[in-house]
Amino acid sequence: MRSKISELCRRGNLESTSLTKFKYLLSRTTPASQLNRKLIEILKRYPHLSTNICSYFGRYSKLPKRASEELLSFIVNEDIFHAVQADVLFATLDIMNEPYKSLCLGFCYKRLFKNTGDVVATQCTLKAALIAWVLKNNNITYAEMHDLLIEEIDWWITKNSLKYLEINQYGKASYQAFLHEAIKSRSSDVSRIAALKIIEDGLDIGSAVDAHEAARLLFFSAGKIRHIGKIESLIGKVICQVIGIQLPSFDWARVLGDKHKNGEMIAFTIKKDYESNINACLIALDSFCDLLFECLFKRILPDRTYGKYGSMLQNPTMQENLPKTCLAFNLLHQLRLQSLTAHPRDKAGQPTRRLKHRDLYTIRPSLQAAFLELIAASNQST
Repeated sequence: MRSKISELCRRGNLESTSLTKFKYLLSRTTPASQLNRKLIEILKRYPHLSTNICSYFGRYSKLPKRASEELLSFIVNEDIFHAVQADVLFATLDIMNEPYKSLCLGFCYKRLFKNTGDVVATQCTLKAALIAWVLKNNNITYAEMHDLLIEEIDWWITKNSLKYLEINQYGKASYQAFLHEAIKSRSSDVSRIAALKIIEDGLDIGSAVDAHEAARLLFFSAGKIRHIGKIESLIGKVICQVIGIQLPSFDWARVLGDKHKNGEMIAFTIKKDYESNINACLIALDSFCDLLFECLFKRILPDRTYGKYGSMLQNPTMQENLPKTCLAFNLLHQLRLQSLTAHPRDKAGQPTRRLKHRDLYTIRPSLQAAFLELIAASNQST
């Protein structure tokens, strides 16, 4: 098999007609030094084969020194294909030879905490691999680890990193305290993994009242709690994803009242269209803001009748109480009026258009300020 692979990738080239055969043979080949250099050359020229090539290197119990040196060089010098860097880092996590392991560890730490800004922003797969390296090799303090993971917006990074967190790294007390925070994450995956670690390591669950529903379900199944408790609204997760920030804890069901179920249905539509159809997403978001504003209107002006959304946004009392909310919701509503899905023409009689991601990015700071304002105002009035 090795000779056939060598023949297929002669001079670092690989014919497109040979890709399937190359992958098949590589998946069944025992690693050997005579193949390593050729495969690293293939990796440089054909980065889309990183999964297959890294799987090959991952079958080593310990990498040869030459392979460790060349793979480290690839990791350090690759500055475009972050997913490929991540594949190599994960494949070599436990098998890289010294002194290259220490050099790689230093690179990972520097890339995480001392980035000079002259490189491409770290993508999520690479960041997860960097964290795995510093965690697995105990090269990160508890404070650094805590701030890095608790403040991380991308749930996938936190979820992946928790797999490399162990009780003996920072001691039982710190480990337990961190997991108590993690079970309160807005991500069901993060909270579920944190809850599993608490159960498996026989730790105290602490106060599970504010834990994510996924964590509470596991605690209930394990006999750690007697009741699962109230199911969390899904609205907050969707809004956080669309406006790009983590919002404070908020009782959406209390504010929306009997309209909460309708609000969740609209939120499902927002989430469904967020990645694939931003035009429909923004229209659904405007619909949700209309529903939310109606509930806020009735709380602030209980004796007034809620009329047309656009007019209600101009209400002096609402603008006095929620100025940022009225401004942001009006900007979003004006976008809806420009959408060809909502109207065939605008107020000036001009043809409408398909809304773009740039439209969301333009008003996103205003939406962030609006939701922070209305949450603060609603929590204060409770």
